[in-house]
Amino acid sequence: MKRQSTKILLQLNDFFISMKPKSEPGSLKKILISGIAAATVIWLLWLISFFSNYPVIIGSFGASIFLLLAVPKSEFSRVKNLLGGHFLASLIGLTCSQIFGMEFWVLPISLCLTVIGMQLLGVSHPPAASNPVIIFFSSPDWTFLLVPTFIGSVILAIFAYFYHKVFLRLEF
Repeated sequence: MKRQSTKILLQLNDFFISMKPKSEPGSLKKILISGIAAATVIWLLWLISFFSNYPVIIGSFGASIFLLLAVPKSEFSRVKNLLGGHFLASLIGLTCSQIFGMEFWVLPISLCLTVIGMQLLGVSHPPAASNPVIIFFSSPDWTFLLVPTFIGSVILAIFAYFYHKVFLRLEF
């Protein structure tokens, strides 16, 4: 028993050591810049979502911002995944809620269809999977598909492009 406990503790220790951040010279500066960029773009997206009367969409955009700024080489950070994932998830959530109403079983069905649809269409974007949940709890109309979903995603894609192609190339 004691040997098994020691083995488990060693495995946990190895696991936590492997989680230690790997930083390189200058990376702290980039991390800080990404935080400031995230704050800037979330403020802009908040304005759009607030004035469109759907401020809760900001939650899924926050996670999208992290992917696009912090792990831009991830498959989930591709522009087609950002745009397609958010649009598809909102379309499915809106369609299900409009056809079936806000019954208790509509949310699991719309999320199921979203997860399947994003994978089949090759537009997997994990933050977008929260859009049907947001739709279920906020009961938006069809304008939600354009503003804030599509417009917000496009603005985020443009911001991420300039952040990576222009801003990060500047010397500080």
